[in-house]
Amino acid sequence: MKTFTLLLVACLTVGCSSTPPPPPEPKGDITPVNPAKVNLADLYTQGDMQ
Repeated sequence: MKTFTLLLVACLTVGCSSTPPPPPEPKGDITPVNPAKVNLADLYTQGDMQ
């Protein structure tokens, strides 16, 4: 049982101390799927509509 506990602690120590791999880099053009069309007038009048 002592050997199993030592092995478990060793695996956790090695697993937690290693750094995770870097995230994948995006390839190609990065464009928004649905670009928002915002009017400045809409921002000012949005709260006044009832």
